[in-house]
Amino acid sequence: MRTCNIVTCIAIMLAGYPSLSTLSASPQILDSLKRQLPYVASDTNKVWMLRDIAYYFQSEHPDSAAIFARRGFQLARTLNFYPGMIWNLYQEGLAYEFLNQLDTALLTYYRAIDLSIESGDVESRAKLYNILGVAHYFDGNFTEAINYYSQGFSLSDSIGYKEGVGHALNNLGVIYRKQRRFDRALEIYSRSLAIKQVEKDTNGIIISHYNIGLSHSYLGNYEESLFNLLSALELAESYTDMVWDLSHIEIAIGVAYYNLGEYNEAKNYLLSGTTNSSNTGSAEYISAIAYLGALKIQEGNYTEGMPNIESAWDKASRSGIRVLKRDVLKQRALSAELAGFPKIATESWRLFSELNDDIN
Repeated sequence: MRTCNIVTCIAIMLAGYPSLSTLSASPQILDSLKRQLPYVASDTNKVWMLRDIAYYFQSEHPDSAAIFARRGFQLARTLNFYPGMIWNLYQEGLAYEFLNQLDTALLTYYRAIDLSIESGDVESRAKLYNILGVAHYFDGNFTEAINYYSQGFSLSDSIGYKEGVGHALNNLGVIYRKQRRFDRALEIYSRSLAIKQVEKDTNGIIISHYNIGLSHSYLGNYEESLFNLLSALELAESYTDMVWDLSHIEIAIGVAYYNLGEYNEAKNYLLSGTTNSSNTGSAEYISAIAYLGALKIQEGNYTEGMPNIESAWDKASRSGIRVLKRDVLKQRALSAELAGFPKIATESWRLFSELNDDIN
């Protein structure tokens, strides 16, 4: 029985923070903000502008993101503006994550938490606990991830912060999936969906349907999986304020069709997902490339399939995301066996076993 076992199938919903001017990482918007910056008074609005600029730099130029976030933090500190200090620190920490400097990122997040405690900002602290959980998750440290997700859940629940409860539940569900406790994950995601429906949180409903679809996939309920994923896509396509990359859902649908043995549909959605992805360095994109390679190899197209697999492995190996490296290695090993490359298969299984043992 095939199962969806690749990082494509992971939905990490980071806790929200004060709204950005837009969620479209447009170069024109970034250039406009940078042009305006010298002429803006050094007030709280400039603090948020610096935070926004850091946000737009993250995926392509995280070193620049760290510089602008630090400027935003320093200005906020001068103004004694706690929200600005907290959320510029978050952007600086995120930049360090992109730079694979996890220890520095964690220290930065801890500073933000200290400031949230100092200022009495309980909601920001709840969000930051979830963010810390995400950082530990991508480092493969599931014990610490569960610890911080649980703190985020408890604190959010105690103050009636339903959005934070939903984020924490979704993130805990991801851990249960990785532990192969799929029934528990499905239960968690269903609770999260109920909360999102009561709050009429369309983005949250989309994410919950996505996660429920993935959980059904792991349980071998592929029809139910596809139903929920298609529901997520239909809702996302008709929702103008969608804050999540639609390509993630398309990729997951491609995986669902793969598990149902409908390889043409699988390939169509995976190709669409990779074409529409705004970040070719994301875990979702890398995973989709690995799956496309596996499909081509199943079809006997080794000359295109193995380069796809090797491209995915090259990106994954440089990503610093251990769970991504582990899952791409497994696809690489299986595909190399099928394509008749025993040396690559043996090397991949060895690296997979070492990494899997380390994470476990």
